[in-house]
Amino acid sequence: MREVEVLKIGDALPDYRFTNHLGQAIQTAQFKGQALALTFIFTRCPLVDFCPRMSLRFAQAIKQLKSTPNAPTNYHFLSLSFDVEYDTPLVLRNHANGIKAQHDTDLSHWDFATGALIDIDDITERFGLAFARDPGTVAFNHNMRTVVIDATGKVQSIFIGNEWKADALVAELLKAAQAK
Repeated sequence: MREVEVLKIGDALPDYRFTNHLGQAIQTAQFKGQALALTFIFTRCPLVDFCPRMSLRFAQAIKQLKSTPNAPTNYHFLSLSFDVEYDTPLVLRNHANGIKAQHDTDLSHWDFATGALIDIDDITERFGLAFARDPGTVAFNHNMRTVVIDATGKVQSIFIGNEWKADALVAELLKAAQAK
């Protein structure tokens, strides 16, 4: 097992390359100048309080930002799948469209993406997220992390677990969008 440096508040997010739900190459460096909310999911997650809750919270946060007078528009959401074998761009697109319909959410500031396992392993390990396939099933055992990266590309906050609310995420994103 290789060792990676765990990222802390104030550390710069390394540049990673992924493929989004539209089949487009994206990289984390392209979000500099924006507040970035990043969470980790897999589309076949059977536990409503895990990955589906992260998507619900992101949808709620987007609605709050869009309805907040004079809110900045330099923000983006990224749901990153660690199920690199199953969650292809097509699967992620169908998943994104389902979330859009279910939560009546605008996806113009939200990408669903995945990438090479080596990159997924690296970014998840840097934030203390551990995942492993549950033997004999399509599910993964995993813990949860949601991260806010400020407009300068530095880690601003890390939400551990699934108990955080959209209001807390929005507050962090509003601060992160102002970073210079």
